[in-house]
Amino acid sequence: MDVWETVRVLRRQAWVRLAMVAACGLLVYLTGRDSGRAADFAFLPGWLVDWADSHDQAPHFFAFFLVCLPAFAFRFPERDVLRIAGAETEPRSRYQLFSAFFFAFLAVLLEFVQRLIPTRSFNPDDLAANLLGVTAAWCVWKIIHR
Repeated sequence: MDVWETVRVLRRQAWVRLAMVAACGLLVYLTGRDSGRAADFAFLPGWLVDWADSHDQAPHFFAFFLVCLPAFAFRFPERDVLRIAGAETEPRSRYQLFSAFFFAFLAVLLEFVQRLIPTRSFNPDDLAANLLGVTAAWCVWKIIHR
């Protein structure tokens, strides 16, 4: 079985959708915390904490990149949204674009939500890193899935 057939099989499994929902939940949790520092996570190795705290936008980029790339591969969330909406056929040509807009909206929304948290603030550099992570994942997916 080739890689694309494996991806097609995995798309049908419920745990994949649950993992993607959990990944989005993790992004929401990380945004809603009262601190943006990686040092708050004791289980992370020291070198990673030092790197993440000294390169503020890099973790934003990698978080969105690592969530979006599998989301594009597993057709999240368009497939479920279309099913709930009652669509009988699934347009294969638009799921990447839908997912890209979904995650771009999530990136913008989560950055603006930080304005509501007293110890956090809106940072346009973080927003740019979030959107760059979504864009990079979309570009990688387009290159891989020709």
